[in-house]
Amino acid sequence: MLLIYLIHVLVIFFLSFHALGWVIYFFRNRKLKTLDFKKRKYASIITAYKQVEIAEPLIESLVRQSYGNQTIYLVADRCDPYKVEQLASKYPIKVIQPASPFDSKVKSIKAVVELLDKSFNAVVIFDPDNLAHPDFLYRINESMSMGFEAVQGQRTAKNLETQIACLDALGEFYYNVNTRLIPFQIGSSATIAGSGMAIDLNLYKEYLQLEDVTERPGKVVIAEDKILQTFIVKQNKTIAYAPQAVVYDEKIGTAVQLQRQRTRWINTWFKHAGEGTQLLTQFSFNRVWFALLTFYPPMFLQWLTAFAIIVVDLVFFPLLSLGIIAGLTLFAAHFIHSLSIGNAPKKVIHSIVGLPLFVTKQIASLLQMKKSNKDFMVTEHTQNIRIQDLLISKP
Repeated sequence: MLLIYLIHVLVIFFLSFHALGWVIYFFRNRKLKTLDFKKRKYASIITAYKQVEIAEPLIESLVRQSYGNQTIYLVADRCDPYKVEQLASKYPIKVIQPASPFDSKVKSIKAVVELLDKSFNAVVIFDPDNLAHPDFLYRINESMSMGFEAVQGQRTAKNLETQIACLDALGEFYYNVNTRLIPFQIGSSATIAGSGMAIDLNLYKEYLQLEDVTERPGKVVIAEDKILQTFIVKQNKTIAYAPQAVVYDEKIGTAVQLQRQRTRWINTWFKHAGEGTQLLTQFSFNRVWFALLTFYPPMFLQWLTAFAIIVVDLVFFPLLSLGIIAGLTLFAAHFIHSLSIGNAPKKVIHSIVGLPLFVTKQIASLLQMKKSNKDFMVTEHTQNIRIQDLLISKP
């Protein structure tokens, strides 16, 4: 019976966890001040894989930055040499095109880092489908001027043309608030989103020495961003969140693409959730809260577990089901509230009606999880949107 109670407590705790964070946020807010506003030099790294042409709008948006102290590096892995040459002749960028394919985001980034001299202060990582707001680097530099060695910008959707894309964006809005904005403001760290983040160069070099990100034959490094964020917080450093440093990200447009992406993400959680225990060796609010963020299960797993427990409880433990129902109700209320805090567009909010389809695809992804251990599982990109198009519609 004790085990049954424990399972109920854990499920209710995680259903209520982000709402608890908001309560703390309501009473406690981090005070920020500029320590040293100097003009740091950034290496903006774009890791293109096969589809180098999709990186052109991003390159254009980086060239147009209001903050100019950067060098743009394009790593073109398994890309058409002719298309690469076209980009190199059109924009002020430095290109790395490996003779032997990297087939790895970590290897691509490492190839650039090894070229950087001491004049560089930090690296900024982009996926080729991203777009950077004209003030992105300026806002990143603001946060680094406050003493933070790692800064995550705000990723937001650049396309909402299908219900699947809106559902994909729905999760991003929720996590921006609950795993980035609120944790950072209450004194912990923001999670890293995989792109749109800046890391101090020396700190990033230390990370690249980790055994977990050392490439070996037949091995695919799963979720290098999760390894990176745990490494940073283990050093008792804070990952800042800069909501005004906006980077637009392409959202999945079809159910097939969604399933591929979620297969990779679910595998990531199962592989790295336990790393949170490493953060508990020395007590600090930053480490403890961030450890809980790494333990936090994917939402669809929480929902499935909660509903399964309710079915069992209604038969054997009717009173216990009330706790799970209360947890689900609180979760739903806070979910809607989070979309309001994050200023989610109405189109995204209305997509909630499609959540059953979303959960179905998540379950299918769970069944294919092992495939992502050996398959790079790259998401196909189809959007060709320019930063000026977004700025017209998104002031």
